[in-house]
Amino acid sequence: LRPVPESRLHCAAAEANFQRASGGSSVLALRHAAVALELLRTRQPPEKNWINKPVGFVIPEAKESGAVLPLVPLKCGVLRPRSPEEAPPWPQFVQALEDRPDSRWAESPSDARTLSPRPTTRGTSVGSRAMSTTPRPGTGESAARSARVEALVTSRVLVAERCAESARQWQESCYKKDLDTEEEERRFPHGQSVMQKGFHALMEFLDFTNRRYGNPARTWFKLDAEANMRLGKRQFERRCMDIGFRGNIPALWKYMDKRNQGVVSLLELHTVTAMELARFKLLIRERFRDNASEVFRFLDDNRSGRVNRVTFAARLQTLHYAGKSNKLFDYLDRQGLGVLTVHSLTFLDRWSLPPYMYYQPDTKGMRTVKEKLIDMHMHPLIAWRKIDKDGSMRISYDEFRFYLYDMLSANKAMCVATSSFPKTEPDIAAVWRAMDKECTGYIELRDWDIKSHEHLAEFKTWADRTHGSATAAFRALDTGASGQTSNCKLSRKELERCTKGEDSCKAEIEFLFDGLDVNQIDYLYEADVKFLDGWDLAWEEWQAEAEKKWSEQG
Repeated sequence: LRPVPESRLHCAAAEANFQRASGGSSVLALRHAAVALELLRTRQPPEKNWINKPVGFVIPEAKESGAVLPLVPLKCGVLRPRSPEEAPPWPQFVQALEDRPDSRWAESPSDARTLSPRPTTRGTSVGSRAMSTTPRPGTGESAARSARVEALVTSRVLVAERCAESARQWQESCYKKDLDTEEEERRFPHGQSVMQKGFHALMEFLDFTNRRYGNPARTWFKLDAEANMRLGKRQFERRCMDIGFRGNIPALWKYMDKRNQGVVSLLELHTVTAMELARFKLLIRERFRDNASEVFRFLDDNRSGRVNRVTFAARLQTLHYAGKSNKLFDYLDRQGLGVLTVHSLTFLDRWSLPPYMYYQPDTKGMRTVKEKLIDMHMHPLIAWRKIDKDGSMRISYDEFRFYLYDMLSANKAMCVATSSFPKTEPDIAAVWRAMDKECTGYIELRDWDIKSHEHLAEFKTWADRTHGSATAAFRALDTGASGQTSNCKLSRKELERCTKGEDSCKAEIEFLFDGLDVNQIDYLYEADVKFLDGWDLAWEEWQAEAEKKWSEQG
């Protein structure tokens, strides 16, 4: 710290100090600057009207060197005193440039080079512009100036308090996030899996793009500018970088491309948006021969080449469209211009969707299919495993469709006798939609039969916790008929041993044994439980909880 020279104790310097303090982050410095400005508000600078004139710094002639202060040149040509105690050359050596106010360099009467600052507006805050246009003190408006200063100080204090409150809330959210992370690490000892990271990356990506573009459909067309409705891995990663997303793009791709097809579409990015557009595409298929140009001619009743929101909703209402017309208009309005052209709909001609996207869920047909399969196999878990031939604990649409076709060919008389049993591709797609409500392309055991899922999940959790895997649990329970040696098969009584002891399995053994006994021979072999080791149960439960939480928040 050092004392301020006498030449700087005036209202202009105090005002400049206040402007610097108002742009900072210290409330104490702002209060001190306001007090200094109040004390010096009536003290004028050496030249009263210097602030309203273009100025230049003039180097004095050599013959007058004895009358001026010792100066040191700076890089820009401006001079300064040799020591802090000496008075600065400004505004003592200031000369107004009345003749050439717009020039950068002006000549003094002594042929000295004079620097005239250019009028600038970049970087000027609202507060500084307001202060610079305020009349000087001593003109009868000192009270108004003081009131404005006080109001500015108060507003800065409020801003600082809001910043402190935001920081506190952010710290609390980080603490809560740390608790959630600890819970996840407890359930996933090796940290987050790639799918978990991908789910978080997708939520982050949708939040980023929705704030920037408005909805997922516009985001997709920013990624897929050619409207091919398909993106490969490299193209997807490059476009994500182009729009400014800096999240975990590799994990995002891995999560979206769950089936390892090498391409993704709008269906993988945001299913709800894709379902609304698919409903509109189904209307075009049924009423306009799957031609987007024809439906646009219908919507454009005044032949202007443009369709606004009101006209779009009114024309769709005449077609008894069951979807949300306002949402659909936002999805089709790629640029957010408020009007649609024929180009806005042409992508629908190229967009190829799975068959089940075009049909409404058939709940009655779904119940009929489940009842028939349970009657055939005597257990819902056995029916599941008959369809899930690869033991992945997921059934795709193609697996379900082919199994029903085989069932129709093998038991045609029984299936034909039941009126609600699906017999055609549209019927099967409608039944699938009743099970796959989110149109992900696959269903899990919880979607098929919740009781089977609960008991099988309990047994797998116990086996992993107690023995490390389902295969190891099978070998530990298999003691053979003599009770000492293994015979490589598990009876019902041997399986009941998992319910004994302190850390026991809580599953219903009778129901579980019948479901695992696919061949119905009253014995279980190692292959009958080995598929459980490939079941990522922890990820399924985590995903279900995360999706539920995300849907509640958003």
